[in-house]
Amino acid sequence: MIELHQFPKLGDVPNSSPFCMKLESYLIAQKVPYQNFYSADLRRSPTGKMPYIKKQDKFYSDSSFIIDLLEKESSTPMQQGLTALEKSQTLAYQRLCEEHLYWALVYSRWVDVSTDNNWRSIVQEGTKLPKLLFGMIFKVMSKNASRQTYEQGLGRLTKAQIYQKADEDLCALSEFLGQKNYFFNESPSLLDHVVYAVIANIEHTPWQSQLKQQLTKYPNLQAHSARMLKEIFSK
Repeated sequence: MIELHQFPKLGDVPNSSPFCMKLESYLIAQKVPYQNFYSADLRRSPTGKMPYIKKQDKFYSDSSFIIDLLEKESSTPMQQGLTALEKSQTLAYQRLCEEHLYWALVYSRWVDVSTDNNWRSIVQEGTKLPKLLFGMIFKVMSKNASRQTYEQGLGRLTKAQIYQKADEDLCALSEFLGQKNYFFNESPSLLDHVVYAVIANIEHTPWQSQLKQQLTKYPNLQAHSARMLKEIFSK
């Protein structure tokens, strides 16, 4: 059985990390036996990031690499029914979600405190740390998130420019999904798991962030996220 190591749950989504949520969603959909281990301890992660797994006494990290490994080992891989073009489109939109839109989500949580942002209290409730200790740790975490967003490039822009780019990402995803239930075929593929893991984290933001308000312009993405959540995590 696989050991799935991921961050503790925060809020009302399966995981506040889209990468953790995507991987667990994939495991459930593919009926891969696993056991959850919730922690913020990254010492055994080969890349120092979440999520990571322990499989046959070996540790593997990076959600995409883990899924690639499991796909190669599976007799019924999730992507087997897709064409070469659809697999290429999956990769392109996955990059949009995980290497661009994700950073707008990070910005909206950790950097943009101009709204009724209560991310600090959510993290504190999830970690259960003493107030003084948490205050010191959260300050470091905020600085790290701000630095990483800046180094990624999005954080170098103005607030208006960041949310403009995020809205362009949402629009592109919405246009590609259209009126379909899933991005390809009649059942979810990897792209569905990638997209809703990000969209659900935006939609279930417990304050009216600008990013959350922008998402309301794309009801097909909201419906897709709700459909995937119900199908995967309500069983």
